Amino acid sequence: MASAPKRPKAAAGSSARGRGSADPLSGFLAWCGRAGVQLSPKVRLSREGAVAGYGLLAAAELEEGEVLFSVPRSAVLSQHTSSIQALLQEAQEALQSQSGWVPLLLALLYEYTASDSPWQPYFSLWQDFRSLDHPMFWPEEERTRLLQGTGIPEAVDKDLANIHLEYSSIILPFMKSHPSIFDPKLHTLDLYKQLVAFVMAYSFQEPLEEEDEDEKGPNPPMMVPVADILNHVANHNANLEYSPQCLRMVTTQPISKGQEIFNTYGQMANWQLLHMYGFAEPYPGNTNDTADIQMVTVREAALQREWHPQPPGHGRGRDLLNRPETGIRGDTRDMPVPQHFRRQRGSTAAAGLRAVGLLVPAGDGGGGGRLCAWLARGADRGRAVHDPEGAVHVRRRIQGV
Repeated sequence: MASAPKRPKAAAGSSARGRGSADPLSGFLAWCGRAGVQLSPKVRLSREGAVAGYGLLAAAELEEGEVLFSVPRSAVLSQHTSSIQALLQEAQEALQSQSGWVPLLLALLYEYTASDSPWQPYFSLWQDFRSLDHPMFWPEEERTRLLQGTGIPEAVDKDLANIHLEYSSIILPFMKSHPSIFDPKLHTLDLYKQLVAFVMAYSFQEPLEEEDEDEKGPNPPMMVPVADILNHVANHNANLEYSPQCLRMVTTQPISKGQEIFNTYGQMANWQLLHMYGFAEPYPGNTNDTADIQMVTVREAALQREWHPQPPGHGRGRDLLNRPETGIRGDTRDMPVPQHFRRQRGSTAAAGLRAVGLLVPAGDGGGGGRLCAWLARGADRGRAVHDPEGAVHVRRRIQGV
């Protein structure tokens, strides 16, 4: 059986790393030097000048293509670099889950609470994970009242159900089988939920090579020190690159001295940013913003003889049913449909934008695709994508009405 460190010596519900450290950043930078992280002299880590928390700022003029820092693979915190990596490797079959996050979360549970963990200077930058402002930590009444119609309450309910299921069916039995390493009184469900939010907000997932995309599942998440300090905007000016030896943050455009350096978390709508990261990008900065509309609303509209409001330039609406261009016949009440369709916008709904995207079944003899095309007609830019569930997703940008 794989040997592993003894249980962390820490009080239940708290970390052993000393949250009262006067200058966690200097300790973290010293750790970076020991771990082989190379930071360009043209950048600096600071709270001052950052839009939120710590950020990376330009200490000098930067050109496109400059390497801001590099992180060796050995300094990436994952299930493969944790102090209990041998134990996790031995139990990999038992630790499989729908999320694929369990091995990393177990590594974080151990390292976060271990007084002698080599990762303590890294964790010191987060004084308390309970300060994360994910909607999963909001009171349920407040979450429902403030976020109704965004899809976030439903997503959070699913997250919380999965967290409870993973903890009770995988994490807890694993901890009980290794009592010298884990203690359920210390490694609680509450701490596990906080670490899920931490992984959700700060982890990275290395993209697969193109030839592996159809054959392999996604790579497991990992924590990348320094890289996870960068804040996000849609119009970012840096990007993380992967190589076998290290990960490098590289500028994608010239950056002026004193300007904050932003990474991208992906093409994320504001509802996705709020759900996964606890913030939203102020209007009009997020060019990837979308809103979800319940599919039942679309079905009800499709069943009406007249459809209002109309897309710009289309005049009065006609019945979506039994039209040659839609390919849909009769009553759609028995037609299987995804829960939402997504609307992409170029400005606010208050400015008069109309619905511009729809998810419909692709297996309805082509009618779904034609309905998407009909709704997207007149768009200045649009595309249709078949998702894994067999639906057609049309996304379109418009400038307004």
